[in-house]
Amino acid sequence: AITALVGPTGSGKSSVLAAILGLVPVASGSIALGASTATDGFSDRAAWAGQAPAFLPGTMVDNLMMADPGVTREAALAMAAHVGLSSALARRSLGGDVVLDERGSGLSGGERRRLALARALLKPASLLLLDEPTADLDDAAARDMIGLIREAAQTRTVIVTTHSEALAAVADHVVRLP
Repeated sequence: AITALVGPTGSGKSSVLAAILGLVPVASGSIALGASTATDGFSDRAAWAGQAPAFLPGTMVDNLMMADPGVTREAALAMAAHVGLSSALARRSLGGDVVLDERGSGLSGGERRRLALARALLKPASLLLLDEPTADLDDAAARDMIGLIREAAQTRTVIVTTHSEALAAVADHVVRLP
Protein backbone atom coordinates (compact mmCIF):
# COMPACT_ATOMS: atom_id res chain seq x y z
CA ALA A 1 0.00 0.00 0.00
CA ILE A 2 1.11 3.56 -0.67
CA THR A 3 0.41 6.44 1.68
CA ALA A 4 1.19 9.90 0.33
CA LEU A 5 1.84 12.85 2.63
CA VAL A 6 0.93 15.96 0.66
CA GLY A 7 1.25 19.57 1.75
CA PRO A 8 3.07 22.81 1.19
CA THR A 9 6.75 23.22 1.88
CA GLY A 10 7.25 23.50 5.64
CA SER A 11 4.08 21.59 6.57
CA GLY A 12 6.05 18.79 8.25
CA LYS A 13 6.04 16.03 5.64
CA SER A 14 9.75 15.28 5.96
CA SER A 15 9.52 15.59 9.74
CA VAL A 16 6.89 12.83 9.79
CA LEU A 17 9.28 10.52 7.94
CA ALA A 18 12.10 11.49 10.29
CA ALA A 19 9.88 10.64 13.28
CA ILE A 20 8.96 7.28 11.75
CA LEU A 21 12.67 6.58 11.39
CA GLY A 22 13.35 7.72 14.95
CA LEU A 23 15.62 10.56 13.79
CA VAL A 24 13.59 13.19 15.66
CA PRO A 25 11.92 12.64 19.00
CA VAL A 26 8.17 12.39 19.25
CA ALA A 27 7.12 15.10 21.73
CA SER A 28 4.13 13.11 22.95
CA GLY A 29 2.32 9.94 22.06
CA SER A 30 3.73 7.25 19.81
CA ILE A 31 3.88 6.19 16.19
CA ALA A 32 1.80 3.20 15.14
CA LEU A 33 2.39 1.05 12.09
CA GLY A 34 -0.21 -1.66 11.96
CA ALA A 35 -0.28 -3.36 15.35
CA SER A 36 3.19 -2.09 16.30
CA THR A 37 3.81 1.12 18.18
CA ALA A 38 7.07 2.87 19.00
CA THR A 39 8.25 6.06 20.57
CA ASP A 40 11.74 5.78 19.07
CA GLY A 41 10.86 4.98 15.46
CA PHE A 42 11.00 2.02 13.14
CA SER A 43 14.44 2.34 11.59
CA ASP A 44 15.03 -1.39 12.00
CA ARG A 45 12.13 -2.12 9.61
CA ALA A 46 12.56 0.79 7.21
CA ALA A 47 14.47 1.65 4.08
CA TRP A 48 14.73 5.35 3.32
CA ALA A 49 15.55 7.53 0.32
CA GLY A 50 15.71 11.22 1.13
CA GLN A 51 15.42 14.42 -0.87
CA ALA A 52 19.17 14.96 -0.90
CA PRO A 53 20.60 11.43 -0.87
CA ALA A 54 23.91 10.95 0.87
CA PHE A 55 26.42 8.40 -0.30
CA LEU A 56 29.55 6.92 1.17
CA PRO A 57 32.78 7.74 -0.61
CA GLY A 58 33.32 4.69 -2.80
CA THR A 59 31.93 3.20 -5.96
CA MET A 60 28.32 3.22 -7.07
CA VAL A 61 28.23 -0.56 -6.57
CA ASP A 62 29.69 -0.20 -3.07
CA ASN A 63 26.90 2.25 -2.22
CA LEU A 64 24.27 -0.20 -3.46
CA MET A 65 25.77 -3.19 -1.70
CA MET A 66 25.77 -1.37 1.65
CA ALA A 67 21.97 -1.78 1.71
CA ASP A 68 22.37 -5.32 3.00
CA PRO A 69 25.38 -7.54 3.72
CA GLY A 70 23.86 -10.25 1.49
CA VAL A 71 23.66 -8.09 -1.63
CA THR A 72 25.98 -9.29 -4.37
CA ARG A 73 27.60 -7.16 -7.02
CA GLU A 74 25.36 -8.80 -9.61
CA ALA A 75 22.21 -8.03 -7.61
CA ALA A 76 23.35 -4.44 -7.11
CA LEU A 77 23.93 -3.93 -10.83
CA ALA A 78 20.63 -5.61 -11.67
CA MET A 79 18.79 -3.25 -9.31
CA ALA A 80 20.61 -0.26 -10.82
CA ALA A 81 19.37 -1.36 -14.24
CA HIS A 82 15.87 -1.98 -12.87
CA VAL A 83 15.55 1.59 -11.59
CA GLY A 84 16.75 3.04 -14.90
CA LEU A 85 20.45 3.62 -14.31
CA SER A 86 21.65 1.49 -17.25
CA SER A 87 22.38 4.47 -19.49
CA ALA A 88 24.12 6.29 -16.63
CA LEU A 89 26.38 3.28 -16.12
CA ALA A 90 27.00 2.83 -19.85
CA ARG A 91 28.11 6.48 -20.22
CA ARG A 92 30.88 6.00 -17.68
CA SER A 93 33.98 4.04 -18.58
CA LEU A 94 34.05 2.49 -15.10
CA GLY A 95 30.34 1.63 -15.12
CA GLY A 96 29.26 0.63 -11.60
CA ASP A 97 32.81 1.17 -10.39
CA VAL A 98 32.58 4.93 -10.87
CA VAL A 99 33.71 6.56 -7.64
CA LEU A 100 31.23 8.79 -5.81
CA ASP A 101 31.69 11.29 -3.04
CA GLU A 102 29.12 11.80 -0.27
CA ARG A 103 26.98 14.04 -2.51
CA GLY A 104 27.09 11.78 -5.55
CA SER A 105 29.02 14.41 -7.53
CA GLY A 106 29.06 13.61 -11.21
CA LEU A 107 25.53 12.22 -11.13
CA SER A 108 22.49 14.22 -12.17
CA GLY A 109 19.77 14.86 -9.60
CA GLY A 110 17.60 12.19 -11.19
CA GLU A 111 20.46 9.68 -11.15
CA ARG A 112 21.08 10.37 -7.47
CA ARG A 113 17.38 9.81 -6.71
CA ARG A 114 17.37 6.55 -8.70
CA LEU A 115 20.54 5.37 -6.95
CA ALA A 116 19.02 6.15 -3.55
CA LEU A 117 15.83 4.30 -4.53
CA ALA A 118 17.85 1.31 -5.75
CA ARG A 119 19.72 1.19 -2.44
CA ALA A 120 16.47 1.40 -0.49
CA LEU A 121 14.90 -1.36 -2.59
CA LEU A 122 17.89 -3.62 -1.97
CA LYS A 123 17.42 -3.35 1.78
CA PRO A 124 15.15 -6.14 3.03
CA ALA A 125 12.75 -3.83 4.84
CA SER A 126 8.98 -4.03 5.02
CA LEU A 127 8.63 -0.24 5.15
CA LEU A 128 9.85 2.04 2.35
CA LEU A 129 10.04 5.77 3.13
CA LEU A 130 10.57 8.11 0.19
CA ASP A 131 10.97 11.86 0.61
CA GLU A 132 9.94 13.74 -2.56
CA PRO A 133 11.00 10.92 -4.93
CA THR A 134 9.73 12.65 -8.08
CA ALA A 135 10.98 16.17 -7.31
CA ASP A 136 13.13 17.71 -10.03
CA LEU A 137 12.41 14.87 -12.47
CA ASP A 138 11.04 15.49 -15.94
CA ASP A 139 7.62 14.05 -16.73
CA ALA A 140 8.92 10.82 -18.27
CA ALA A 141 11.35 10.18 -15.41
CA ALA A 142 8.62 10.97 -12.87
CA ARG A 143 6.29 8.44 -14.54
CA ASP A 144 9.06 5.83 -14.40
CA MET A 145 9.67 6.59 -10.72
CA ILE A 146 5.94 6.32 -9.94
CA GLY A 147 5.89 2.93 -11.68
CA LEU A 148 8.82 1.73 -9.54
CA ILE A 149 7.06 2.95 -6.39
CA ARG A 150 3.85 1.16 -7.35
CA GLU A 151 5.84 -2.01 -7.98
CA ALA A 152 7.56 -1.74 -4.59
CA ALA A 153 4.17 -1.26 -2.91
CA GLN A 154 3.15 -4.75 -3.98
CA THR A 155 5.41 -6.23 -1.31
CA ARG A 156 6.06 -3.34 1.10
CA THR A 157 4.31 -0.54 2.88
CA VAL A 158 5.35 2.68 1.14
CA ILE A 159 5.07 6.16 2.63
CA VAL A 160 5.99 9.05 0.34
CA THR A 161 6.09 12.77 0.80
CA THR A 162 5.20 14.63 -2.35
CA HIS A 163 4.04 17.78 -4.04
CA SER A 164 3.16 15.69 -7.10
CA GLU A 165 -0.54 15.17 -7.67
CA ALA A 166 0.36 12.40 -10.14
CA LEU A 167 2.11 10.48 -7.36
CA ALA A 168 -0.67 11.23 -4.87
CA ALA A 169 -3.19 9.91 -7.40
CA VAL A 170 -1.70 6.40 -7.29
CA ALA A 171 -1.62 6.30 -3.47
CA ASP A 172 -4.07 4.15 -1.54
CA HIS A 173 -4.19 6.79 1.19
CA VAL A 174 -3.50 10.51 0.97
CA VAL A 175 -2.85 12.61 4.05
CA ARG A 176 -3.02 16.32 3.33
CA LEU A 177 -1.06 18.45 5.78
CA PRO A 178 -2.01 22.12 6.14
